[in-house]
Amino acid sequence: MIKEFIKAHGLGNDFLIAVSDDLTLNKLDIVRILDRNRGFGGDGLILFRPDETYDFEMKLFNQDGGEAEISGNGLRCLAHVINYKNLTPKMSFTVHTKVGPRFLEIISVNNNKALIFEEMGEVSCKESLMDLEGVFSNSVIAALEVSVGNPHLVVFFDSIDGIDLEYAGKKVQALYKDGINLEVATFHESDILMKVFERGVGLTQSCGSGSVAIAKAAQYYFQTGLPVKVVNPGGTLTVEERESIFYMTGESEIIGSVAPIELRPA
Repeated sequence: MIKEFIKAHGLGNDFLIAVSDDLTLNKLDIVRILDRNRGFGGDGLILFRPDETYDFEMKLFNQDGGEAEISGNGLRCLAHVINYKNLTPKMSFTVHTKVGPRFLEIISVNNNKALIFEEMGEVSCKESLMDLEGVFSNSVIAALEVSVGNPHLVVFFDSIDGIDLEYAGKKVQALYKDGINLEVATFHESDILMKVFERGVGLTQSCGSGSVAIAKAAQYYFQTGLPVKVVNPGGTLTVEERESIFYMTGESEIIGSVAPIELRPA
C-alpha cells in the first residue's frame, strides 16, 4: 500500500516517488496522479522497493501511464529520496531498472538539494534514415538514432531558436512504432544546448537520458570530446564516458510529500 508520494525534480523534470512492495499501479491512477490540473502533477512516477540482489529495484511510468525503460533525472531523484528517507546508510548503491542495474553515488547533500553521479550504461548510435521533411522548418545538419536503453532521435541544427518542438515531437512520434524521445541540439562554444520532447510526456524542462544521447551523438558524428556539458532548458548536466560506459552528474531537489486518497487495484 502506498502511503505517500515524495515529489522531486532533476532540473525541472519532476517525479512522484513512492516505496511499494508491489511495483504495479493502475494505469488510470498513474494518469490521474500525474495530471497537473486534476492530480499531484509530474512528468513521471517511480515505484521502488529493496532488492535482494541489488540494493533497490524500480519501475518508471510516464504521464500517459505507460512504463518507461529508464530516466537519468528520475534515477537521481530516486537516489536522493532513498537518502532523504534514510533507507540505506550508504552514499553509493545500485538500483535495478528495466534495462539493468545502475550505480549511483551521492556526492553531496545540502538541505533539500543533492548532487549525484550516476551510471547510464552502454550507448549505441547510428545515423537516422528517417525522412524528416516537413517536421522542421530549420535546416537539419545531422539526425541520429541513439539508444540509452530507451530510444532517442537527436537532431543537430545551427540554431534551435524558433523550432516548434511540440509540433515536431508529435510528428516524429508517428514515424516510430513505439514512439521516440526527440532532442534538438546545437553547439555553443564547448557546451551543447538542447530542448526535448519526451515520449509519453511531451515538452519537459530536462531529460537525463536525452542529454547522454546528445553527448553520444556529438561524439559519434562530430568527434566531440567527453566530458561535455549539456545545457537543458532547466539546467546543465555533465556527461562522460569511462571504458565504454556513460555516466552523468547533475542535481536533484526534493519538493515535499503528498498522500493519495484512494488507489485502484492494478
